[in-house]
Amino acid sequence: MSNFYPLLLGFHEAVVGQGYYASVYVAGRVLAEVFEDGVWLYGVHPGAIAQSGDNVQEAAVNFRNTFRQLMADVAEDAPDFATFKAQMQQFFDDCDDETATAWDQAREEVRRNATTLDGLNAETAERKPSIRIREIKTSADRSHVALDQPPAIAA
Repeated sequence: MSNFYPLLLGFHEAVVGQGYYASVYVAGRVLAEVFEDGVWLYGVHPGAIAQSGDNVQEAAVNFRNTFRQLMADVAEDAPDFATFKAQMQQFFDDCDDETATAWDQAREEVRRNATTLDGLNAETAERKPSIRIREIKTSADRSHVALDQPPAIAA
């Protein structure tokens, strides 16, 4: 037996590319499938990533690490910041419609039944998925600093 939960993830990463530094902030959506022996997270935004863990927090860390490695790979191949930004935006925007529909259905279920998951906070405000990618010009540029947000259930 499994249960589906709509989750919101927010995290910040710094990326080193070929001759540039970038700040990337992600406000994403993932669909959690909870089993008796663990959790799988399926990316909605960013899509094309799935990761697992013993619990939601571990799965979220694994998801983030996979995204971090993907960004490093893109940055390594991108000849400049503009290319990196365009490729990351395209990756983030690429969404699996089936997973997005399942996320919406899970959110409706959470709202109907006031469901919670592993002590996660419920966030009722609409938070649209987004990715902000900025080039960091100098070490004194601290406008890129953002705090990570713990996983939250979308209610």
